[in-house]
Amino acid sequence: MKEKNENENEKKYDISKSNFFANIPESNISQQKNEIKTQTMEILNTPDKNTENINISNINNINNANNITNNNTNNITNSSYQNNYFPPENYYSNYLNNQMNNQYQNQQINYQNSMNYYPAQNIPSPQSPSFLQKMSETAMNLIKKEDPLNLIMDINPKFLDDLIKKSKKEIKSPILQKSKISNIEIKSIISNPRKINESLVKNSYLLYDITTPKMNWYVNRRYSDFLWLREILSSMFPTILLPQLPKKKIGNRRFENDFVEKRIKGLQDFLDEILKNEIIKTAEPLISFLSLTERGFFEQQMKILTPKILNIDNIGSIASFEGKIEVADMEDEQYNNNKNYFNSVETFFNLSAEEIKNIKSNLKEYNINMILASQNLEQVENGFSRLNQFYNKANLAKDICNVFEQYQIFFKNWKRLQINQTEIIRKKLNNYFNYIRNKGNSLVELIKKQNELQSDYNKMKENLLNKKENLWKKMEINKWEMNQMTQIDSVLLFRDKNYAFSKMCFQETMNLNNKGDLLGYYYINNILNIKNVLANIEKYSVDNLVDFSKEIEPTVTDVVNVWSNLASNL
Repeated sequence: MKEKNENENEKKYDISKSNFFANIPESNISQQKNEIKTQTMEILNTPDKNTENINISNINNINNANNITNNNTNNITNSSYQNNYFPPENYYSNYLNNQMNNQYQNQQINYQNSMNYYPAQNIPSPQSPSFLQKMSETAMNLIKKEDPLNLIMDINPKFLDDLIKKSKKEIKSPILQKSKISNIEIKSIISNPRKINESLVKNSYLLYDITTPKMNWYVNRRYSDFLWLREILSSMFPTILLPQLPKKKIGNRRFENDFVEKRIKGLQDFLDEILKNEIIKTAEPLISFLSLTERGFFEQQMKILTPKILNIDNIGSIASFEGKIEVADMEDEQYNNNKNYFNSVETFFNLSAEEIKNIKSNLKEYNINMILASQNLEQVENGFSRLNQFYNKANLAKDICNVFEQYQIFFKNWKRLQINQTEIIRKKLNNYFNYIRNKGNSLVELIKKQNELQSDYNKMKENLLNKKENLWKKMEINKWEMNQMTQIDSVLLFRDKNYAFSKMCFQETMNLNNKGDLLGYYYINNILNIKNVLANIEKYSVDNLVDFSKEIEPTVTDVVNVWSNLASNL
């Protein structure tokens, strides 16, 4: 990995020399404007590939920057803004308006005006695409703070197609050995749930039979065994999107029929999904889970195969069938500029989950109300039946008795229609929302892993750079921990700081590179995961709506028939 030049980071500026503060009263500096200024300057101070070599002498209106003296700057100079350079008060708002209106001429004017206020280092030209792109990103970041929905404005599946094609590199990996079920399409069937009473000390639990017909495997497993399997697969294959398990319910309700039915469906969906994955099918824990009949042997295998032991924390531990894997180049600007994309995806699915929770809550209330309504309709039906009996016994006109009878038939049919429609709505929408929620939760789970790895990588990189900086200052070559197996230019070692940084702390630098490659592996695979999840949700949504319309259509036709029959009978 390339070491960045630290000279730029060491530059210090005295804010009192900037002419920006000359005409700004201290009372006008609010916390919100400071934040906008700080974010804008952070972007402008970021080195840009297209502008790294800009000649400072060619920038106009900078010569007067050191000639400003104003009493209003005294307090600011000693404040927390010592190391920040702010744009003019109206710079950001003007720029944002011009961006929205695509007024390129005004952008140039604003840019030229800003030359009076910014330090003359690495300032992108107004013609630079990256300048406009970065300023646009800053504008969007500030807009997002106003409305939570704007946090997901960056979600665009087409963006992934471009990102996945760029900034990749191939590295060697161990060969993944295929298992006995790798090339076989198999299905394991869960059945026969039964309650097992342990003892007064241990709680009772449900035991399930799992049969794999093609392999003649038959085992008994409990819910905690599924938890172990998912946890260990997550450790072995950290970037594979694993399906969610049904939630664990505590208390006696977990033995009720409706809960057991839902749990079996959730466990079956979990097994069906992982058995479709060719990589997971090679895993020894999965084979043990499906094939070890003797409980004692299986529990012994669970103790041997632990998530901690099988956890992948190094790029060299990742195997593939081809013996090579693709990773993102973490030094590439393309990936460094789009790290927040994953956070936007996480926010998107979290917001979706909240809205789905609200919809399901309303549907549940609707379902309860419809059950109560059906009971009311049944009472209405019985009321008309009794009225019919009263008028018949009183030997009154037969026409009114016929009316009562038709009403009785109508409300009987109406109750049946309401129950049928409510059940279809409940079933179809629950399955639909469960699918989206589970896909989103699995994806967010992987993004959180990536964020944790990103944080570790950043800390490791910062500590290493600080260590190298201290070693460089002290010039104690015997403590530089260089690789003795490589040739080193001793003259260049003392003259070129970048060269020295690339040679010192060899082992730690190699560990950092490995950590960066592992992070790049997460990036590549999570981009694919995001793309696949969005595509799968889209397909499932369309298919579910088609099925829903097919099932609800007969009930609508039935409604028309009920009304038509009522009219014709009358």
